[in-house]
Amino acid sequence: MIVVVADTSPLNYLVLIGAVDVLPDLFNRVLVPDEVISELRAAAAPPDVRAWAEALPDWIDVRSTGASDDEMPQLDPGERAAIRLAQVQLQALLVIDDAAGRLEATRRGIECTGTIGVIRAAASKKLIDPTSPRFE
Repeated sequence: MIVVVADTSPLNYLVLIGAVDVLPDLFNRVLVPDEVISELRAAAAPPDVRAWAEALPDWIDVRSTGASDDEMPQLDPGERAAIRLAQVQLQALLVIDDAAGRLEATRRGIECTGTIGVIRAAASKKLIDPTSPRFE
């Protein structure tokens, strides 16, 4: 079973390009920390992203990490929560774009990919057409 933990930016970008629905087709479970949901619902988030986060699809499993923000001060709350959640989920794949976040996750032995990796995987399974104008 493939479990993925998603950070804010990949969800944000996948919503904006209309490809967020590939996640349940690619992965058995999609876990999202509550801190990430808060970031997606923030006033600064694009309206389409906020609307999506307010009416989450049933395949999103929101989790609380309950850990201290003292660790990983170089990262934002969503990235810290996503890394912590991926760390407690055995064999979880972390979907994160931030370079510092990916470095920290790799240091902790967590397998990572980013938005482009998700798009590439979806294209290889013919779930999306990478030649579509939305990817230009």
